[in-house]
Amino acid sequence: MSTRFRAILLLWSIEGGTLIIIIAASTGYLYQDGVGDIAHRASETVQLLRNSLTEPMISRNYELASYVARTAFDEILVLDRLIVVNNEGDVISDYQRGHNLYSTNHITVSSPIFLADNCFGVVDASYSTEFALMDAREHATVLSAFAVIGMACSGIVAWYTLSKWAETIGGVQHGICQIAEGETPAEFVEYHKDDELGKLVYSYNRLINQVHRRQTWVT
Repeated sequence: MSTRFRAILLLWSIEGGTLIIIIAASTGYLYQDGVGDIAHRASETVQLLRNSLTEPMISRNYELASYVARTAFDEILVLDRLIVVNNEGDVISDYQRGHNLYSTNHITVSSPIFLADNCFGVVDASYSTEFALMDAREHATVLSAFAVIGMACSGIVAWYTLSKWAETIGGVQHGICQIAEGETPAEFVEYHKDDELGKLVYSYNRLINQVHRRQTWVT
């Protein structure tokens, strides 16, 4: 395997590992933040439902209580299930969405319906976390796509740069081999950057210049 391939694989492994950590961390944070937001909204919604159901539950107007629960369930699409139970344990209303019956991605919030020290029932609301999971998946997909594009672009740039370096190093190597065989390289190596490779090329060109001067002196 050539130096170029090894360098690109090393670059990709470093970039890939870094991007995987970034994608995993940001996706996990986004999901946890979404779940936390859903839990907060679920708590607020149950409080509003409890306040709306207090009067009909106290007056035992269970038809109105069921209507209030049904209206809330229809309007809040992320609700998996909504159950209202009176103080005797009878179910006043129980609404659930068919496509989420077997979903394990939900948050359940329970709140008693009470006035003073008297409890008139309980409202249980199960919120779906599938939307948070969907957002996290879309986030990971988009980041992964950008990561692949970025790694492809960096690979192209690295290949071009390493090809230039390999060409320069190859020229130096060929000239040194000629000197070792008793020949004198006719051309200097062109490289105009002030880095490690530039210093090597500078030293090599000085060596070639000295060899040419010695031949002139001998002549």
